[in-house]
Amino acid sequence: NYGNISSCDAIVTVDAGLGVDNISLNTIRLHPNPTSDIINISGNFSELSFIVYDLLGKKIFKGNTSRIIDTSNLDKGIYLIEFSSTNQKAVRKIIKN
Repeated sequence: NYGNISSCDAIVTVDAGLGVDNISLNTIRLHPNPTSDIINISGNFSELSFIVYDLLGKKIFKGNTSRIIDTSNLDKGIYLIEFSSTNQKAVRKIIKN
């Protein structure tokens, strides 16, 4: 049926999820990367909580850190680490070899 006009309103909410970088957490650097055990964290922050995910989004482990993360119990592969600190989040990729 030609000539009819319809309108549609939609509200879209976007959850930024693992792709968020904010304020001082965007200074986070991980080294060495690739790593075989300990990851050192540098940047402008005092204390962070973190969650390590595999590439399928499965939570592997979480914790709190000031400057290191022990990855010695991880299998070889690629992981994402989501860092959080007072309403700020940042995600970094690591390679475990």
